[in-house]
Amino acid sequence: MIIGRVDVTVSKKNLINQERKLKQQYRSVSPAIASTSSVNLDISTSSLSSETDEPLKNDACAEKIESVFPLKKKKKVSSIDLPTVSKTCDRYGVSDRAAAVIVSSVLHDIGSEVEVIDRSKLRRERNKTRQELQKQVNLKDISALYFDGRKDKTLKIIKKGNRNYRKVMIEEHTALVQEPGSTYLGYVVPHIGSAKGIAFSITNFLKQLNISHDGLMAIGCDGTNVNTGKYGGIIRLLEKQLNKPLQWIICLLHMNELPLRHLFFHLDGSTSGPKSYNGPLGKALENCEELPVIKYKIIEGDMLPEMPNDLSTDQKYLHRIVSAIITGTFPDDLGHKSPGKLSHARWLTRANRLLRLYVATENPTSALVTLTTFIVKVYAPSWFAIKSKPSCKDGSRHLFNIIYSSRYLPDDLKGIVDTVIQRNAYFAHAENVLLAMITDERKHIRELAARRILKARSSAAVERAVKITTEAATSMSQCTKKSRLGAIKAKLQSRAQMPKFDTKCHFKPN
Repeated sequence: MIIGRVDVTVSKKNLINQERKLKQQYRSVSPAIASTSSVNLDISTSSLSSETDEPLKNDACAEKIESVFPLKKKKKVSSIDLPTVSKTCDRYGVSDRAAAVIVSSVLHDIGSEVEVIDRSKLRRERNKTRQELQKQVNLKDISALYFDGRKDKTLKIIKKGNRNYRKVMIEEHTALVQEPGSTYLGYVVPHIGSAKGIAFSITNFLKQLNISHDGLMAIGCDGTNVNTGKYGGIIRLLEKQLNKPLQWIICLLHMNELPLRHLFFHLDGSTSGPKSYNGPLGKALENCEELPVIKYKIIEGDMLPEMPNDLSTDQKYLHRIVSAIITGTFPDDLGHKSPGKLSHARWLTRANRLLRLYVATENPTSALVTLTTFIVKVYAPSWFAIKSKPSCKDGSRHLFNIIYSSRYLPDDLKGIVDTVIQRNAYFAHAENVLLAMITDERKHIRELAARRILKARSSAAVERAVKITTEAATSMSQCTKKSRLGAIKAKLQSRAQMPKFDTKCHFKPN
């Protein structure tokens, strides 16, 4: 026979049970002392019994127990708040465990009284900071509402039976932002991705936060059909629900992207996947950054304005490579930089890769030259002009510049570009043109816009038309549509000939 190894699992359970029993006995002997003491429980219960059968007094019991169970001194921990740490962790997506280790290391290095911050403390601080920030969104009225959405991979908790499981699901999120000020209001998860579902979720969101829409004047989004549909788009449905017209502010960057996209599909073919193309140019774009830069032909164009400070890496790359193609001087470090990942969802990367392919191709095709020229003369200048002046008052001017700069194209390509521009020329609407005129630098243009606005306000043609149609419909003298339409036209003509009945001079013969 042999003696086996110690069963670690069972031994730990026995030690826990023994610790629990000793704690209970210790509390029954001296509750006051037990509440302020921690006991090292690694001996048997027989150590508590006295040599005599007389009960121990509290002081004597405490001395006896402290001699047997040496008390652990608690570390001095003061209560501190960590709002900045909490927000920084959420900003960079740092876990509670990693953040707690970093904060504790910093406290140890500076010799703080608080030596350790555990992950539970940091988790509580993060939850408290999030709740306080959510309470700060207390708006009563908004003047402009912007929204945009996309489908994201979202971690969800699914309950099956009595257990909960984590599962990654595709969920549509629509973010809401208030302008001016770019105040983030929150996001909604529509029950269905249609225009009706998104419009209903937006109005329900405003209702839950008690945000009044009485002062809402404008609404902004991108130019997709689900947003801007004439009859069933989100904006049109919101106007019906709010029972008033809104100023449409459609994304100009999205509008600037569409002509280049359709021109590319016309010259090279459609896509074959989420990150691939069918045509030769699209296939060459996949590894264009690996090709060496050669001596290329300069493409004439206007120099781009100075770069704003808030440009992304892809935007800075576009600015530098367009300047290099115009001047003919290609920086050495630019050839080693990445033009961005190839993806249909990322707009600038296609333009960056086309330009990178052009400077690395000895004999470029006519399609590549056409696309590169369009980027240099139309796409890139419009992009940086919009980034420099993103206000809605400059939208009509940006639209005009896109139309004007694309007039060099031949008639066949101009027809493709013009069709796309016409479908997305929301800043050519009268209200947006008047907005650009009222903010013009020239005084006579501002005065003209003011006169047009005052004239439009004094006219109630639409309301009059609705009123006269209602009067004809409720009249008992006309039963058919033809007779009602004749009565309406007769009434309008009578008003035009004789608006008043005071004297004969008011009559206006045909």
